[in-house]
Amino acid sequence: MKRTKIGLVLSLATVLSLASCTIEFSNPFNVGIYASNSEEVFANGKSYFQNIMSNKGMETMPSIGNSKMLVVPIVFANDIYQTISDSVDWNDVRNDINTCFFGTSADTNYWESVSSFYNKSSYGNLNLTGTVGDFVYVDNSVSQYQKEINDGDKKVTDITNSFLEQAYSQYFENGNLNYTDYDSDNDGYIDDVFLVYCSPYNPNDSTNLLWAYTYWDTNATAKHVKTYSWASYNFMKEGTNTGIDAHTFIHETGHAMGLDDYYSYDEGNTREPLGRLDMMDFNILDHNAFSKYNLGWITPVVADYNKTYTLKPFQDSGDALILANNFNGTCFDEFLIISYYTPTGLNALDSSTAYAGFPIKGFEQPGIKVIHVDQRLGKFTYSDTRKAFLWDGGHEDNPSDEKMDDAFYEVLNSNTKSYCYENESFALASLVQASGQTNLMDDIADSRIASDDDLFTTTSKQLGDTVFPNFTFDDSTTIPAKMNITSLDSNGATITFTQK
Repeated sequence: MKRTKIGLVLSLATVLSLASCTIEFSNPFNVGIYASNSEEVFANGKSYFQNIMSNKGMETMPSIGNSKMLVVPIVFANDIYQTISDSVDWNDVRNDINTCFFGTSADTNYWESVSSFYNKSSYGNLNLTGTVGDFVYVDNSVSQYQKEINDGDKKVTDITNSFLEQAYSQYFENGNLNYTDYDSDNDGYIDDVFLVYCSPYNPNDSTNLLWAYTYWDTNATAKHVKTYSWASYNFMKEGTNTGIDAHTFIHETGHAMGLDDYYSYDEGNTREPLGRLDMMDFNILDHNAFSKYNLGWITPVVADYNKTYTLKPFQDSGDALILANNFNGTCFDEFLIISYYTPTGLNALDSSTAYAGFPIKGFEQPGIKVIHVDQRLGKFTYSDTRKAFLWDGGHEDNPSDEKMDDAFYEVLNSNTKSYCYENESFALASLVQASGQTNLMDDIADSRIASDDDLFTTTSKQLGDTVFPNFTFDDSTTIPAKMNITSLDSNGATITFTQK
């Protein structure tokens, strides 16, 4: 499965982080300073996560309700990279793109479309529709654009921005489309634009033009567009010879809603905190409970000590538990999020079939998945002396709604070591391994692919007791409880937390 990167163009050249130079909170965040450590559900989800993303310069497509995408087929001038010959019916190409994004599961003859995946993954919370526009024919060949990048005349995003502008002019200024029809949250921007180029991708292309990414243009180069994705038509043919494969397009759409990559961007032999087994990691399986909480699709319960809980399979129910110390009631904190994984539903294909020649499959057996999340926020303020935004060294539990012209809030940790502001040993989301191993976070381990042994079961070691008895959070606090799984079957898992 192909991994992709996300990008952001900034409106201030000296900014060191992912943010624009003028930040204003349009809505107060009405959450408690600390949530009661009881059965009450999380405070909020959707608006809080997406407001934080928006106010650091990353407009996101809505993850709740009706959201509408615009898909743009891009055709380069004919050259050696052209994958679709004159003998191919271009209507078939456009129909393939439509099936990939908006078809039914059956239409794909393989797995899911982007739309059907997100309707199921969100438990019906997201209804994704859209339009595949007419082909946009750009002026030059791939090789000509690559030369401009290699010569330093343009960046790759300058070129894709120009394609976006051409499409906007063709569809809206000189066509019959109205951008407001694609702005479901009425924020003045099209929910999401996806540029699909009709040439093969090339993972070894040093210019990155023939790859895939999602981009946030805070300058809004094209009118009413800030977020767009870019990927090859050929990704649709990656996992199957008989159907339409939407894996890569589903991954990029996750970025458009604000989700980060869970793999490392660092070069060389690097850690794999989630062991590759996630949609925002190796582009396989469903989204995990952390991602779904961010997007407002689930309402996990804050677990109490000396109490028993029953979790139904996460694929069907969205059931999840939070275990934390001094939990602040938001997704922007440090906690364990616990769910009952099953190789069913959206997990079924990737847990039974290795993807496109890669020897990686999802978890094949059911079990309790425990993810350590550290999505704490820091405040970054512009320094006239340093000509950069600098972190003040603190943690923000509950950002206020104050208007800030020279500051923004940013997540301090990443699954990429070099992107961590606070400590390179921390990670945004890492799997707590029931096996007791820590190889996923180890740069020199022989293997960093998660396995069935990393899920907790009735026969595995028990968290806080026989495995990681003194599990310590990044904030140096420990979990004062043991997790005991007393039953695990198709109906659900029974978990008891006992205070030490």
